[in-house]
Amino acid sequence: MKSSSSKSKNPKKTKVRTSISEKSTAENRYIVFSKYVLTGLLVILVGILATSKLFIDDDVFWHLATGRYIAETGFSIPTYDVFGFVTAGTYWIPFEWGWDLLTYFFYSMGDYMMLSVLRLILVLGIFVVLYLSAKLAKLPLSIYALLAVILAFGMLVRFSVRPHIVSYAFLMLLLFMLYSFYHYKKNIKILYILPVIFLIWANMHMGVLLGAGIFFLFVITVSVNYYFAKGKDHEYNFSSADLKTLLVIFLLSIAALLLNPHFVQTYQYAISHSQMDSLDDIQEWKSPFDAKFASFYYIKIYYFYLLLALAVLYYSFRKKDIFTALLVVFTAVYSTQSLRFIYDYMIIITIPAVISLGWLVNQNARNLAGRLFGSVYFNIALIIITSYLIVNTYNNSIYKEHLGNIFRESGTGINEDFYPVQLAEFMKKEKITELGANPFNNLRMGGYFIWNFPGKRNFIDSRNLNNEIMAEYKSIDGRHAEFENKLDNYGIDYVMYSLPYLTTSAGDIEKNLIAYLSTSENWKLIYWDDKSFLYVRDTDKFREVISRNEYKYINPSNYIFHRNIITDALKNDKQRVVSELQRKQAEEPSGRLVNDMIMKLGL
Repeated sequence: MKSSSSKSKNPKKTKVRTSISEKSTAENRYIVFSKYVLTGLLVILVGILATSKLFIDDDVFWHLATGRYIAETGFSIPTYDVFGFVTAGTYWIPFEWGWDLLTYFFYSMGDYMMLSVLRLILVLGIFVVLYLSAKLAKLPLSIYALLAVILAFGMLVRFSVRPHIVSYAFLMLLLFMLYSFYHYKKNIKILYILPVIFLIWANMHMGVLLGAGIFFLFVITVSVNYYFAKGKDHEYNFSSADLKTLLVIFLLSIAALLLNPHFVQTYQYAISHSQMDSLDDIQEWKSPFDAKFASFYYIKIYYFYLLLALAVLYYSFRKKDIFTALLVVFTAVYSTQSLRFIYDYMIIITIPAVISLGWLVNQNARNLAGRLFGSVYFNIALIIITSYLIVNTYNNSIYKEHLGNIFRESGTGINEDFYPVQLAEFMKKEKITELGANPFNNLRMGGYFIWNFPGKRNFIDSRNLNNEIMAEYKSIDGRHAEFENKLDNYGIDYVMYSLPYLTTSAGDIEKNLIAYLSTSENWKLIYWDDKSFLYVRDTDKFREVISRNEYKYINPSNYIFHRNIITDALKNDKQRVVSELQRKQAEEPSGRLVNDMIMKLGL
């Protein structure tokens, strides 16, 4: 009776406890639901970022052409150049042949769309591995979401269909596996897959050397921990059996590097190729601290990652984690050497950052920051931000209005506003490659040419090959002394030129070979549009093509720099001017230049 009466004396307290419990349960349901929504939105956002149309990279096409060559020659890997007529027979090892074959295989299954599928698989794989790392580190989803978005935009310019994306995926996977064994005490059997990964990686991209370096650093630090902490209670101490197994796995992985068609020569060639003088002119080989890059969004994200290294170093100091400390220091220094290395650094530091932030948050889970990151309200705020990014990335406004990239567009396939698609179609229709023998092309379209015209050889492409061909290319394109004689000596009979920024940087055509061709009596312009030019030498074999297609007056060079030629022709040869304008407008109805000509000339 006493017990019964005591229960009936405090009904309000019981109700309060029940309502708090119900409120807590409801709040937990909201948190769980918001996590599911946020995770789904992150997948969508990364998916959209990874499926932009192909642009900028001419490399994509010579990789495809190499894959096609290997497949069609019975899987024969060349040791000399097979794509350039000037460089024919020059020593060349396609050390990324595995990627070349893979991309050609995907293309064969479904055109350019399947290349986008391949890229999407690899990019999503990177973020899935990062998510698994965050789960192991017990990092709140909200912090993972922030890191994932920052990493996605930081790596955006490298989300292309090129072999370096394999290195990013394998670097993330390598670090995940090493930390699973090292930090989370997973069974060492998880590392048995590494020799297989290194075997595939070695035939895909030379970033495998960076992976091997990280693995070597790991083996050294684990060995040091073992010998200096033997018999002591140390978090990163392992048994002698584990250490022996680790050493065997490492040696097998190093041996796997040599299982490629050209053995050690592969690496000798790749290293010599990275030391070419011409690389000094390529943006990605310049210092990330160059003042002209300071305003670029991905440089600002790189600076954020340099600051993030401080948190990782603090964690390493507190936990006496030698491997993580050395990894961060070495890769941070490495990243300062070249713009292209900053992306390796961002990928490499992300898993250590996840572990460090997870440790910091869990150490302070009860403070204001800890409660904030785990709250439903913070998740909702991230859902709103991610939704905004999804909508404005999908409609390209993020790219064009905020990131300043007019050619990046969501979708699959190639961006026809960037690549000289219409030029290639015209050349096929008029059989230019059958009439001509030796082309000159600018560096931007060498790969696109050999991909679209199987069996034909270009002057140069973005493989560069060697310093000599680059010097010859610059001499001709820059109109240096004797450049006309070089055109004759090489037997150049047609010139293809891709200038996707023509409508925004028209002055470029006065700095290159176009300026000469536009005024020379020996060359005739037979095709042009907002992004490309085609000139043929005025010889008998092109006589019919010239008579059908020559633009005697209406061309960008005359319109922009020598408009008097057009105005004089309007007085003396108006019918020809009007005919050329009409033909050009019919070829390119939405062309900016031709429509501007029609409006300004009053025709």
